[in-house]
Amino acid sequence: MDFRLNTQAILIVKPTGGESNHFGEGKILRLPKTKLLIQYSSKYFKYIDEDVDVVFPDIEVDSRYEDYLNAVDPIYEFVKNYK
Repeated sequence: MDFRLNTQAILIVKPTGGESNHFGEGKILRLPKTKLLIQYSSKYFKYIDEDVDVVFPDIEVDSRYEDYLNAVDPIYEFVKNYK
């Protein structure tokens, strides 16, 4: 989302799997009686006004299992030939 908001970059990727606004900055707390460690989010990161589940790229390039088997990176190949 930082690239989308702060640069003129063209995003050539797959859609993200996470939300643009989210909780993060994990901290750890030890419970006093059980001594168990728990991890929790301590900060909410809000990048855009609306809550969207996915950040979509400007150009989506598909990859296939055959690409993986043949050691081909379809996004790299696309960018290399992009005009």
